[in-house]
Amino acid sequence: MEYLEELHPDPCMIGHTPLERAHTRQAERFIELNIFYNVTQIFFHTHVFFSDKNQVPAIADAATAKLSSALKSLDQSLNHSEFVIANKPTIADCTLFAAFIHAKRVDIELGAECKNIRCWQDNFSQRNSIKSIHL
Repeated sequence: MEYLEELHPDPCMIGHTPLERAHTRQAERFIELNIFYNVTQIFFHTHVFFSDKNQVPAIADAATAKLSSALKSLDQSLNHSEFVIANKPTIADCTLFAAFIHAKRVDIELGAECKNIRCWQDNFSQRNSIKSIHL
């Protein structure tokens, strides 16, 4: 991401100041580790595609609980915001949207009970850069 930001700095997706970059990276990392990763764990430990692997249902259960907690936390922090942390899209929004794409492709429902996340998803999905993605 840093490499791409250096090559194509406009629009800025990580932040202009050290504080903006720190907040962006913190939010993106939270989403990666607590949402995207747990979707992957649930998929791996429950899906028939991986049935020949060492699936551990308890890991999927733990990931489901962690995912639910992370989504609730994110939902509260969004507080009707259009974007995850700033007044413009950042890599945190991109990672969250990628998590939604991944979850949808593996039949995992994300944040059905989270109004702010649903609002964010609806708004973010309407961006021209997102509409060009074939989901």
